Amino acid sequence: MEGMQDRRGAAPAVPCVGDLRHRAQHGHLAPQLSGAPHGDPGRRYHGIDALRGAMMLLGVVLHAALCYLEGADGVVWAYRDPQGSPLAAWLLISIHVFRMPAFFVLAGFFAALLWSRRGPGGFVADRVRRIVLPMAVGWVILFPLVRLSLAFAVARLSGAAPGQAIGAVAGPVLASPWADANPAHLWFLELLVILYGLAIVATAGARLVPASVRASFGRGVDAVLAGRTRVPRVLVLAAGTMLTLLPMDAPGIDTPTGFAMPPRVVVAHGLFFLVGWQFFTHRAAMEALADRPWGRLAGGLAMLAVTTLASLIWWGAVLGGADRETAGMGIFFLAVQAATAVTIWLLVLGGIGAAERLLDGPVPGVRFLVDASYWTYLVHLPLVVAAAALLQGWEVAPTVRMLGTVVVVSAACLVSFAAVRGVLPTSVAGRNPGPGRAFGRKP
Repeated sequence: MEGMQDRRGAAPAVPCVGDLRHRAQHGHLAPQLSGAPHGDPGRRYHGIDALRGAMMLLGVVLHAALCYLEGADGVVWAYRDPQGSPLAAWLLISIHVFRMPAFFVLAGFFAALLWSRRGPGGFVADRVRRIVLPMAVGWVILFPLVRLSLAFAVARLSGAAPGQAIGAVAGPVLASPWADANPAHLWFLELLVILYGLAIVATAGARLVPASVRASFGRGVDAVLAGRTRVPRVLVLAAGTMLTLLPMDAPGIDTPTGFAMPPRVVVAHGLFFLVGWQFFTHRAAMEALADRPWGRLAGGLAMLAVTTLASLIWWGAVLGGADRETAGMGIFFLAVQAATAVTIWLLVLGGIGAAERLLDGPVPGVRFLVDASYWTYLVHLPLVVAAAALLQGWEVAPTVRMLGTVVVVSAACLVSFAAVRGVLPTSVAGRNPGPGRAFGRKP
């Protein structure tokens, strides 16, 4: 990496391997999980900030697709439109393949950035304010609304008019608003808190590791992330991901349904978080992704089509009564998970590179969408379910109703954000001097 320049002509914002070795020999090498600042601490990442916001906003599309799945009543989701859209399953599975992996890679990067700027105390204080408190307050308010919207939607399936449906279900739901408690769509915030805790423990524990071992680890990570290994970088990362995908119950990564986070989910997303953290420590490798991103992105999109089709075939067989324990189904599952792992890393690496290449500076419209993405994700789920139930009687193709649900809910979320952002806590309104300030505003 010595002598390498990024596309702006600037020297890499990370030390070379020789510098790492020198720091290790003198006891100054920060633990690799610590994300110690190696270069310009004011570097702004407009592109990947927008990419993270896009992953949040895709939650509206994903949950709308859940409401329009064809067949399999109640198997995946409590409510679905009576007709269903043939596009829904494709959208659901394809988004599910890459959205959360990409999000957790970026979350790891920004967590390391924040740690390097604020230190352990500032990191914890910021995460409590931006993640823990919104999660707790949001869940108390939103969980009853999610239950109410689902009950309303199910009542609409029986033919009840909107007024009759809400009148029939409001009383029972509001009498026990937090019955059958689960994290709903906020599960990823709980997982983020767990990963933050593990990162804190890991950075403390890494100080007990000999400096020479840490330096060797850093050189190995740098070689992988910079693509200097004999095996292509995508395949190295995919091999590690493949191991974490083997314990899953279905193609891709399982979605938690309760507050007890399954260890297999923590490990799978924890790997993405770790890679993101390491990308901050080895930032030149990440910034170099912007040089030629289109091949990786095109390959990722092609693989996404293959992976989605294979996942649909697997689900069709299982829902059709196939025994997933047979050798044939087991081999097919392994093939689907292998394709998923490769697809994830092609899209993540290609997406990061493309985002940084396309967004080399602040764009006001994009900045607004990024700021609105957290609010949108927090509030969208009950709106999606309610909108799908209300549009149930609209006599158009179900795919049009699904897209209408996405448009109506997205507009409602963005308009409501614009209306209330002045009174929202900065932790939700996007004006917080946390990670977001690294890519649009000075800290």
